[in-house]
Amino acid sequence: MKILKYFYIFILYFLFVKSGELECKNNLLLKYKEVANNLCDSTDVDTPSISFRATCINNIIYTLHITPTASPPNVTLTYEDLNCFTDVSDMVFTNVLFNENAFGGENEKQVAKRLYFINCTFESGEIASSFSKNTTLVSVEFNENSNLKNIFFLNIKYLDTFILSRTSNLAKIPYIDNNLQNPSFHFREIILITEQLMSFNGLNCSRMTIKVINTTENYSGLDFLNTINTIDELNLDFGDNLITFPSIIGSNNNKLKILSISGKFKKPTIGLNIQEGLQEFSFNGGELFNINGALPFLTIPSSLKLFYFGEIGLTIFPNFPINIETILIYKNNFGGLLPDLSSYKNLSHISFSDCGFTGTIPESYCMFTGYLNNNLLTGFWPQCKICYYDYFEESFEGNPSLEKGNCDDFILILILKNLEPGSIAPNLQYNNVSKELIVYGENLGLFGPSSIYNMEFQVLSKQSMFKAIWNETTNGIIPNIIELNFGGFIFKLATKFLKPIVRSITKLGSNYSFGGENFSYNKEYFEVIIGGVSCEIRLITFDIIKCSFTTSTLPNDGIDIKSTIKNFNSNEIISFTANTIDNKTTNVLSCSFECLNGGYCSSTSGNCICDEKYKGINCDVLKTCQNNCIDSNHGYCNYTSESCVCVNGWSGNDCSTMYCSSNCSEPLGNGKCDTTTGNCKCSQHYTSDDCSIPNQYISSVSSVPTSGGVVNIWGWFGTVHTGLSIMIGQQVCQHYINSITSSFINCTVGAGSGTQSITLTQNSITYTGNNIFHYTELTYNCPKDCSNNGKCNTLTGQCKCNSGWGGYDCNSKKTTQPSTSTSSTTAAPSSTTGSTETPTPTSTPIIEIPKSNTTINEDLGSAIINNQQTTYEISILSLIEIDFSNNIVNTFNLSNQWTTSVSTDNIYKFTQTIQETCIITYTIEEIKTEREYQWAGLDLTLDKDSIKISVSIKNYTFNSVLNNLQLRFESLVGDNNKNTQENNECNNKDTEVDTSEIDKNQLLNYVTISRNQKVLYGRFINRVISDSRQTFITTSVIPNNNNNNKQSVIIGLNLPHCTNECLIDPDFSVLVSSSYQECSSDLNNGRASWVLPVAIVVPCVAVAAIVIISAVLYKKNRLSFLIAKNKLNNIKLSKK
Repeated sequence: MKILKYFYIFILYFLFVKSGELECKNNLLLKYKEVANNLCDSTDVDTPSISFRATCINNIIYTLHITPTASPPNVTLTYEDLNCFTDVSDMVFTNVLFNENAFGGENEKQVAKRLYFINCTFESGEIASSFSKNTTLVSVEFNENSNLKNIFFLNIKYLDTFILSRTSNLAKIPYIDNNLQNPSFHFREIILITEQLMSFNGLNCSRMTIKVINTTENYSGLDFLNTINTIDELNLDFGDNLITFPSIIGSNNNKLKILSISGKFKKPTIGLNIQEGLQEFSFNGGELFNINGALPFLTIPSSLKLFYFGEIGLTIFPNFPINIETILIYKNNFGGLLPDLSSYKNLSHISFSDCGFTGTIPESYCMFTGYLNNNLLTGFWPQCKICYYDYFEESFEGNPSLEKGNCDDFILILILKNLEPGSIAPNLQYNNVSKELIVYGENLGLFGPSSIYNMEFQVLSKQSMFKAIWNETTNGIIPNIIELNFGGFIFKLATKFLKPIVRSITKLGSNYSFGGENFSYNKEYFEVIIGGVSCEIRLITFDIIKCSFTTSTLPNDGIDIKSTIKNFNSNEIISFTANTIDNKTTNVLSCSFECLNGGYCSSTSGNCICDEKYKGINCDVLKTCQNNCIDSNHGYCNYTSESCVCVNGWSGNDCSTMYCSSNCSEPLGNGKCDTTTGNCKCSQHYTSDDCSIPNQYISSVSSVPTSGGVVNIWGWFGTVHTGLSIMIGQQVCQHYINSITSSFINCTVGAGSGTQSITLTQNSITYTGNNIFHYTELTYNCPKDCSNNGKCNTLTGQCKCNSGWGGYDCNSKKTTQPSTSTSSTTAAPSSTTGSTETPTPTSTPIIEIPKSNTTINEDLGSAIINNQQTTYEISILSLIEIDFSNNIVNTFNLSNQWTTSVSTDNIYKFTQTIQETCIITYTIEEIKTEREYQWAGLDLTLDKDSIKISVSIKNYTFNSVLNNLQLRFESLVGDNNKNTQENNECNNKDTEVDTSEIDKNQLLNYVTISRNQKVLYGRFINRVISDSRQTFITTSVIPNNNNNNKQSVIIGLNLPHCTNECLIDPDFSVLVSSSYQECSSDLNNGRASWVLPVAIVVPCVAVAAIVIISAVLYKKNRLSFLIAKNKLNNIKLSKK
């Protein structure tokens, strides 16, 4: 019953509605003297007075078209004529007259949702005073017969869309007025044609399009273009009139998001602005609209996402904001190569049509789609454009020299047509925990692959990386291999590591094809080696690898040539054998055992072929050689014979013995081969890799007068003298070839003076002997001109003191008995110096001189001289080895190390051993009577009570032939603290040291140490007997930094390079200062005891296995210092 009831209700509703719709339609037609029999019309119904058509949906009129053809006068449609329809969506009127309120008030029932007026007229000259709120669109097309005068936005405020256009250029343009007060009414779209712009204040619109006709700069309302603050998109067309660009539209008062401007604009003279915040800007301003071929805008806002400009005469390609997404350029003559756009990471589309670009399309253009029509491009399309051409809207037409090429389908095309490899190269990583799939590689498209697995891929990086999540609920557990579609091609990809397998090998000439599975699509991930030669991969897919030998180097011929395929991603290496002889396909056999330790399976026999180091059925037994041939630098194991093959001069069963590259001149005694290093070990007289070059040195040199002459040089010079040159100071010493031996050279030097160094160069080796040569002066100065108390012997620079005077400068008191007193430095008779008789004293001392006494400390090896409360102690301190840079190499402390070997009344001999084989002998002799002696060509005198010291150094081994020795003496002074009855307080005086007479250019050097008016004189002769030949040496004052405030001076004797013997002869004397006075004393009735002068003479003998290369010379300055009286009054001296 219910079903029947509903059926009747439906029938009644249908009949009622149908009857009302038809009545409404006929009422409308009756105004034009027509009537309709049918509610709905399938086509236009044309009558003599009107053409109409009503389309229906479910017997309800949906659209209604009315076009009077011969309208009687005064036929005006009203609201009552139109509002009776149930729910009309569209009414279209052509040539119809309406009264002012024909479409109802804003709160009345709508006439239709959308109203279209074509060449209609309106009684009030306006469309309507208002529209129903439910009317969404009004479109007005007018011609010259229309009477439309005004458009007021307040009258259309409830519309969603309003369109005003004309169908004839003769039509008069209505006045348009934006009389809205606020932006509370929102339009979706407004399209207008006007002669003058209106204010945009309060106009809220999503998209507005305005065509301005008959544009003039003074009349078109351009000043309103800075009031656009509630419109999102504005499209302006200024027509063909040439005007100045309305720069005011770039005002930041505007809040547009999208702006499009077209027109014909004058050439700008200054740069223009674009509104900040603009997102899309389209512009077509005519070919004059540029500044010297550049875009006329000062800046482009960073917010801009789309930029389009048409034919504006640009020749300079502009820069765009970094976040630009779309660039559209049409008909501008840039010329040159396509611009690099790789810095625009968000760029998704470009269009550069008719822009004169040349060259090829860069690979970076794969990151976006684009149109490059009608340019002059050449070469081939990028693979990314070919492979995905059907997926995107792209076009490269109009480039006659640009070829498309093919996107190589790996399986179908490459295999069948043997083409070059394609560019789509995908890889896959799968995270079994997160179920995340990462697809990465090259030429993978802009949006990622498609698949049968209903996965949505997210773009991580265009063309190269995409991500998706595997849905186990939908797809189940992910298989080991899945298939993905790239560019219409199916690719197999492994979801976990699968070991590659080779199942067949096909050889055709120099080309090989490997069939199998679990390979890759990336050539750089794999390497094929056949017989040790790389086979260049031309094609690789999941189950095929094709490679070729492109060079003349080919693997050896054989049916079982070792081959490998390496996967660089996993470092997995597949080993097998290949037939390199026959052009055929070989099925690869597998071995029953795993071939260990680098062994590989023979593809033809199925047996292991072991690495040379191993043997056994599965290569598990290691072959060995004796001691593994030491190491790879000694030799290597021949695993075939299991014996060592020695290299690099090594020999023996285990390559442990090494030979030198030469005989090291061993037959000549120059050196020997060190079989542990394979290098020659030269004697100290030779150097170089084969010990053939002499390692020269100088042991002694003769002197010549200041006028020059022949210089004799002794030492070691070898038998090879290539490039020999000798320099003395800055002069060349001319040598003679016939006068050169292995131990002697003489040469002739010009005039000069003083002490000089000798530089000897031969065999590209330079030796320098510092200060070892001396020009003999015709006369020498005496110290202090003998203080006017003696005469100067100018041949030696010695003073002959008057009776009663002594010291090297005749400035010390010696005796009050002229008949028995002698000078401590008197010269022996000489034919060149005249008489040697004692001169008459200039002023004989009249006071009693205190006596000195000498003792020898046999425990310490020192000589001690006491005079009243003053004590001097003289000893050998140390022997120093010094290198050529004056750095100390070795120090041998000789103090307190002596052993007494001989002791007589006046001679004491001490010895000690260093370096195990070097013996030093030290002799002290007390001189009982004055005697004359000759030393190194000089006539000298030893005074009574002097002490003579000799030193012998034998078998000293040097660290290098470039080193030398220095023998150091120490002279110590202090008070002896004995209870003496002598009253000598009037002579108390601090210690002074004078080294001002140390001069390398003098034959004799002097040092004095004075205390309490007692003076110790040290005389050093700058000559030495070296290997029985006299030669020149120097004397140095050594800084005393380690004496803990002791009052002393250290003298260093710089020895020459002695190979057999060196003799050195300094001497010392203790005398009384000329300032000495006799102090009063009740104990000895005012008389002081007499003291005899004491001199110490020290000859030195040194015998060394290797000699000193160079002598050390210290600048000699006067060293004079006072030591505080009380510091060392209680100094502890050696006791006998």
